[in-house]
Amino acid sequence: MRTIAVSMVLMGLMLHPIRARGELVLGAATTYSSDSPQGDIHGVPAIVRSTGDKWELAVLPGDTQGILLGVTFSTPDTAWAYGATSDGPLLLTSDDAGVSWRNATALLPLPLPFPLRLVSMGFAGASGWIVAVSNTGFGPFISDTTNGGSTWTGFREHNPSMGGTSAVTVAGTSVALVPLGGGVATIDSIDTAGTKALSRLPQTLRATAATSIGSQILVAGATAETSEGPYNHAAIYATDANQAWSEQPIALTSSAELRGIDARSTKSGIAGGMIVQDTIQPLCLFLRDGRWEPGSLPSALDGRVVSSVIQTSTDDAWAVANVLGAPGVTFLHTVDSGATWSSVSTPFDTTMHVRALTRRSLVVSP
Repeated sequence: MRTIAVSMVLMGLMLHPIRARGELVLGAATTYSSDSPQGDIHGVPAIVRSTGDKWELAVLPGDTQGILLGVTFSTPDTAWAYGATSDGPLLLTSDDAGVSWRNATALLPLPLPFPLRLVSMGFAGASGWIVAVSNTGFGPFISDTTNGGSTWTGFREHNPSMGGTSAVTVAGTSVALVPLGGGVATIDSIDTAGTKALSRLPQTLRATAATSIGSQILVAGATAETSEGPYNHAAIYATDANQAWSEQPIALTSSAELRGIDARSTKSGIAGGMIVQDTIQPLCLFLRDGRWEPGSLPSALDGRVVSSVIQTSTDDAWAVANVLGAPGVTFLHTVDSGATWSSVSTPFDTTMHVRALTRRSLVVSP
């Protein structure tokens, strides 16, 4: 009954496209039945796709199970979605800019060191990287490709001191592995086999997302008074010309944490997360005159957290506000660089959890 119910929901999605604007955007999501909790590994993966004037559901293999944790492009037409099943990693790929997908898990090298879940992925030309962690949190484990994903190296433990999950973001001619939760951010050079380390992120910072503008890296998360927590002060750090970290100013006094960040330039960016008060409230920040300021969001969104944001232009951006601890998502849209946001009704707002958004213009040529 559960499979039939979810299938009927997905059929409804394809019949009801949602109006949108901007460049091509993909969203990695998981659809749940009403009785399955968020994070249940036995969900039904889904990918939503904006074609510039509407949102629609992409076509996935009918027997796909598990959860999707992210999505990325390697070329303007080739996209990858990644996550996990109850048995191990899940990898999907598309050759038509995300319209249809096939299961590519068999491309991953075997044997795997543990049952792994894929938590981050990034490309620069034909070079690509996958970050994985074990189901118990060990890692990160890294696999890479030099031929656009046709073959991958065996997973290897990269740097245990980084601790667990890391985000991949391509910065200039290098790929940055940013530890989510604190630690040293490392840079792997695309052109050489060497590895160099950035300066250590503050021990009081718990990073949750990373992005890049050219060779500059931005990390979003929350800080605490001590390394013991609680982590309730929204924070954004960026690298300078010497690859040292500095904190960027945020015009926010409420207790908050950030979950997503995207930027088109050093003068235009969006970040999202939640305000932690008596009730959880979604939060979107936008960059204005060198300072991050809170945007105006619709009311009646208590209990939701902005998990991912993406800028389709300097004025236009999307955000997804997921119900905390349960299925349910609200799509948020801005046309004034993040100062004000409006909610967009969708037929899947009560059954889906959208974990990550990406845009096609993030494709990097080395």
